Amino acid sequence: MSNRVKIPINLDIDSLLVGTGGREDYKRNLKSGIIYFVSLLCIDNYYKYKSSDGYRTLNGEYLDNVIGRGKKTPRRSVVIKRLLEENGVIEIRGHQSGVKSQGFRLTEKYTTGEFSRMKLDDDIIERIKLYSKGVISNEDEIENTKTYNQLIEQFNNHELKIDILRFNTFLKKIGKEVFEKIDNTRKNKVYNYKSYFNYFGYTLSIIKDIDDKDYFFSIPESNRRFYSNLTSFPKLYRPFLLIDGNGVGEVDIMTSQSYILSTILNERFYKRIGNGYNLTTIHPNLKIGIDNLGRNNPSNQIGRDIFITGVFFSSMMLEGIRNYTNIDFTSDYYTFILEEGKRLYPNHINKHKVFLKGRDYIKGQIMNFLFEWNGYNREGNPFGELMELLYPELCDYVIRFNQFYTST
Repeated sequence: MSNRVKIPINLDIDSLLVGTGGREDYKRNLKSGIIYFVSLLCIDNYYKYKSSDGYRTLNGEYLDNVIGRGKKTPRRSVVIKRLLEENGVIEIRGHQSGVKSQGFRLTEKYTTGEFSRMKLDDDIIERIKLYSKGVISNEDEIENTKTYNQLIEQFNNHELKIDILRFNTFLKKIGKEVFEKIDNTRKNKVYNYKSYFNYFGYTLSIIKDIDDKDYFFSIPESNRRFYSNLTSFPKLYRPFLLIDGNGVGEVDIMTSQSYILSTILNERFYKRIGNGYNLTTIHPNLKIGIDNLGRNNPSNQIGRDIFITGVFFSSMMLEGIRNYTNIDFTSDYYTFILEEGKRLYPNHINKHKVFLKGRDYIKGQIMNFLFEWNGYNREGNPFGELMELLYPELCDYVIRFNQFYTST
């Protein structure tokens, strides 16, 4: 996990500890516990906890183990909660029947959306790793970020700035319009104001971090995606980013999984070895491994040279795959698939009412289509059947790939 967490920028932790007494190491542990506890209550968007009035339910035993000294001597966690409540930092909702937890939320003073980042002590990080599984939804992050060094180094190799004059003009215009709309509403006005200040405060805090070169990098174990200040920066404001004084162009691939699949099914992705978008430049060790899979797996018909991700393709199958890789992904992929179905297989489309949902139905089925390895679970799925009709060779590849790599 990351060793840096967010706390409200206007929270002075040292002042909370004045008069607590005890040795310096005791105060240091209290401070570390406060930092982690408060970070659990920091939210970027007020909507996240709307259903529970902003309260986050936290397991009492977990808190005792991480910010206290275990359930046998929970005094430290009790002191931390009392300090925060008595000083107006948090509000506590009492125990609920059948739940070994309490609800906590930051008071209104600390929900402006502006955060600073603070480091956690190593010992509390170890306790989080030990006790958080199944209790806290915060994702574990990968420990070895070596394969992401090329991305991380870009933040040191280039100067990242905001075109602050243009940005401020735009933000004031947007802010004024939104404020006036909220002011003219009667319903949920207080809640809308909180969301308003939270959103703009969050945006400004990211800009401050960028100006201060206070970058963070996060890579969750679950999806291996690379998160940073840039990915957290709202899309609306990205046109105001400058890299080395130059404006930034952004390409948003709305159907990234399907598009990436089409690129890796292209023979050139494997055969090219020079600079550019190919497996050799992206992951050379994986290229060697996949080549070995193709050569060493008897089911892949040794002696034939058409292998994609280690899975054998005949020339006829490859021709069918090209029908998919030639799709124009600059258009709306989901709409394209639906329209192709209506054009070529209208009876199938008319037979299943789910297609009346339009492109959103197609979009909602993509991940299951790509990653469900069990063929039985695919049977009877209208979208899967449509893809079988449109791209039978692609479906054969997806099933074989998932069975080969995931059915263990």
